[in-house]
Amino acid sequence: MTDAMDLLQFMKTFANLRLNGKPEELMPCAIKCWDRLNERFTSLAPHLNTVHVHMIEIYLGILLIAFKLDSNLLHGKERYTKSPWTAIESLRWSGFFDLYTTLKENGSHWEAQRLQSMLLPVVTFEDVMSTFIRADQVDAVAAGIDACQINPSVVLQSSSSPTRSATIC
Repeated sequence: MTDAMDLLQFMKTFANLRLNGKPEELMPCAIKCWDRLNERFTSLAPHLNTVHVHMIEIYLGILLIAFKLDSNLLHGKERYTKSPWTAIESLRWSGFFDLYTTLKENGSHWEAQRLQSMLLPVVTFEDVMSTFIRADQVDAVAAGIDACQINPSVVLQSSSSPTRSATIC
C-alpha cells in the first residue's frame, strides 16, 4: 500500500470516527494507525514528506479524541503516546516534540504549528516551556518588563489569548 493510500485510509477512518464513532472504537483504531506508522518509520528521517506528516497528524487526532473522551483509555497503552521512532522508555509525547522541532527547523512552520496546536491541550507546562516556547523571546519580554519598556498588563492579556500566544511559539 502506498503512503497516499495509507493517508486516505487514515482520513476515512478518522472522519467515520468523528461522525459515528464510539469511544471503545477509538483505541483499536489508534493502535492500528500506530502499527502502520511503526511499519513506515523506524527513525525520524529528515526526508519526511507532507503525506507522512499528515498521516502522523491523523493518528494524533484519533488518539487525542480518545484521550479527551476518556483518559483511562490510554491506561496500560502509554506506548501509543510515543511516536513509533522513539524508544519505549522515552517520555510521553517526546517523539512528537522531536517532529515539531524538525518541522520548524526545516521551514515547515504550518505543519509544526498544527502539531503544536494538537499537543498543547495534553502536554505539561514543563513540556510547553522546553519545546514550544522560545526562551530568547521570553527573556526579551522579561527584560522589557524589567526595563519598564513593556506594560506587564498588556503581556498578561496577550498571553491569555490563544491567538496571540500562539505567535510566541
